[in-house]
Amino acid sequence: MKKNPISDFAVLEEATNALVATIGQAKTARFLAQTHIGSGNYLAIKERLFGHLSVSEIAGRIRRQSRSSPKRASKPVKRGVCKL
Repeated sequence: MKKNPISDFAVLEEATNALVATIGQAKTARFLAQTHIGSGNYLAIKERLFGHLSVSEIAGRIRRQSRSSPKRASKPVKRGVCKL
């Protein structure tokens, strides 16, 4: 039986698409920035995520998405002595 191996880029592209569909463009961009995924074609990914949108349009989408997302109750910050 012949297997077709999937490339790392194809896996990254599928995962990125799933993230955008699930958590939105802004959170996907933040996640990718935090994980420092250093391979792939950044410009192609950027074009796929944001296309021709301006920074103002992206910011507006983020604001609208933030308003429609349910607010989480923040946990109180525990203050005290740090034990190492």
